[in-house]
Amino acid sequence: MRSEVTPNVAQSESGRSDLERPDIYECHPKLADTVTGIDKSDLLIVNGDSRTWEVTDIVDREFDDQDDDRESKRAIRLTTRGRSDEPNAVFALVLVTYPDRYHCRLHVLRTPNWYEENETYPVESVRVLDMEPTWTVVHSSSNVFHLPDPRAAGRGEAHPACHGSPNTAEDADYRFARHYTVRSSCRPCMDCARRYQPVNVSRITCPDCDRGIAGGVLLGANVSALGGVELTCPNPNCQFEGVVSLRFGK
Repeated sequence: MRSEVTPNVAQSESGRSDLERPDIYECHPKLADTVTGIDKSDLLIVNGDSRTWEVTDIVDREFDDQDDDRESKRAIRLTTRGRSDEPNAVFALVLVTYPDRYHCRLHVLRTPNWYEENETYPVESVRVLDMEPTWTVVHSSSNVFHLPDPRAAGRGEAHPACHGSPNTAEDADYRFARHYTVRSSCRPCMDCARRYQPVNVSRITCPDCDRGIAGGVLLGANVSALGGVELTCPNPNCQFEGVVSLRFGK
């Protein structure tokens, strides 16, 4: 995990916490709503980590014990895969609901990194990747579907946005397919899912004359990390040249 995600001692399974600082697990209701809406096979990014997680199991439990102040608990099994297609890390995302608050934590169940073993981390953010494009790109000898490269798609060619990783092949080895024809038997390419998400860009206006310049959807590698664009205002009566901040919509 990233260094700024602080590990802490384990929490007991009783309703009362044995943590020295149990407040570090308390999370915002919006984050709790996101975790509640997660489904099996979803792809997640947790705490902005470089790994992309696949949801492989979900267990929900309700509590009715008067001596237990928990109302419910949701445990989500997360796996990330290496090139061998075998899980190389298994974590558990756990959300506990109390009458007046939510606690969310990330348990390390299995990891190739010795410094993560048996750790528990607070959850700061959870992002569910959108894998519902109209068209996908399928490799004839692979069980992975990719997001299409918009430039190749515009030329009528079949080529994945991630350039074929983890499988390299010629354009002719790929075909376009409707996503619903492959989702039942194929899994998404995590590289495509994470790095080539389309992002809605709020209307870009000139800060001097307020002329509308651009807007719409921006698609590319890590586009959400862009902070601004350098532009020259097309208004002949305006002399603005500089950087305009980008605002991303939902």
